[in-house]
Amino acid sequence: MRRTPTLIHLVIVDEDRSTFAVEGPMIDDTAWNDAVCDAQQNGRKVRCFSTKADRAEAVRYQESLGLVLVESSSIVRRTIS
Repeated sequence: MRRTPTLIHLVIVDEDRSTFAVEGPMIDDTAWNDAVCDAQQNGRKVRCFSTKADRAEAVRYQESLGLVLVESSSIVRRTIS
């Protein structure tokens, strides 16, 4: 039986600036995770997590924590090989 891919959103948080971005929807977040890991290795305080929530719900939740929404790809940029 073939699995149906699940669409997710990826939330990227910049803890130094108290900002976040929501990327997606997407099926594979590998390139984004790699970009976050690269940023962390270069000393940035960033983290990410995936969610099955829709974009609006993800935004509302992060804003309720006091974070400010910024433009997509403004915290880190994924590299496509």
